[in-house]
Amino acid sequence: MGIPSWMAIGVIGLFATAFAAEPATGPSSAPATGGATNIRALRAEAQKTLDAMTASLPTLGERTMDQVMRMSIERDDLVLRTRLPATVGEMRVDIPGIGGISSVSIQGLLNANPPQTPIFLQFSNRDVTRPDALIVQTQIFARPGYMQVARDVETLETEQSLSLIQWRINDGEPGEDPGVRLRVRSLDKASGENLVNLNLTADTLVELRRRFPRETSTWLQPVFRDLHQEQVFSVDPKLAWQVFANDRRIDPALVAKASELVKTLNADDAAVRESAQQSLAALGQDGATALMKMDRAGWTPEQHASVDALLESYRPITDEEAERLRTQASFLIDCLYCDDPAIRTAALGHLQHVVGRKIAFDNQAGEVERLAAIASLRAGILSASDKSPATAPQ
Repeated sequence: MGIPSWMAIGVIGLFATAFAAEPATGPSSAPATGGATNIRALRAEAQKTLDAMTASLPTLGERTMDQVMRMSIERDDLVLRTRLPATVGEMRVDIPGIGGISSVSIQGLLNANPPQTPIFLQFSNRDVTRPDALIVQTQIFARPGYMQVARDVETLETEQSLSLIQWRINDGEPGEDPGVRLRVRSLDKASGENLVNLNLTADTLVELRRRFPRETSTWLQPVFRDLHQEQVFSVDPKLAWQVFANDRRIDPALVAKASELVKTLNADDAAVRESAQQSLAALGQDGATALMKMDRAGWTPEQHASVDALLESYRPITDEEAERLRTQASFLIDCLYCDDPAIRTAALGHLQHVVGRKIAFDNQAGEVERLAAIASLRAGILSASDKSPATAPQ
């Protein structure tokens, strides 16, 4: 896929040319203010160049990011929908809270009512105003069966590139099954040394986050946060309740009902056993949690097998992994994104235990306030070793 014409190398070249023209001097050979002044001048010139490149683009005016696109996790996959109509080619869009210059191109929509799945969507943003980088360029490509989130960052010292690709059709590398791949590279501009070189794969984005929590928290999550897509990192409620099973309060009457149904799973009549299994399934998350906590002493193989089959979708990870996540700060912070306030309450309690102090967090705050509070918690709690310039949590 080609990038928009205004995404040409011109702006990057502007910085590169300016720095190449500077005399090679040591850190102490010039006042620090001179360098700062030079950077400000370069940013101003780069902004003028971007403005000129985008001057001819038609504009959509101001739109919220939720109108432009909203990402979510469905069946462990990353999906994207939009509330915008199809565009006439690439169009500039002004998004409150998103710095730099953004454009979007939408070609066709698969369903009639918004939010809609685009046949093709390309979103681009280039920002030369961030204090932690010279240039940050972010792009998203989405079409049925394929999605890519990419970011390129240039700082005074490094060049960084990130690419998250999810493919559900034959768009992976030769011989690869459908899956998700995260590539991150950071290069020292002076020495040419690779500072970071990651190539991580998994079947789904949910599995990628589960297997590589530090890497996805450090590199990937800030990109989604910058795009106002924090909800992507909300934990699957079933996974959360497997981790917090002991924190979920279950009505004793429901526990008693589940216990009686488990006894019926041992009936001689197959129809009776099938009816009991269906009744257990109808109890939902509360029933599943009751079954997880139930003493299995004396159960028959039939009861074990039936209950395990019912719990399969409610236990996406091993008990050992659930125990580990119960004390992992990054996972517990991610749980604060969940819509269920009971999950947030359980996560906050365990997080306070992990950090050894009480945490001020309004569980009933509105979404905007809560997201800001989560970002502050993440910056304050996660270790400095999990952060990297320009793409690390801010």
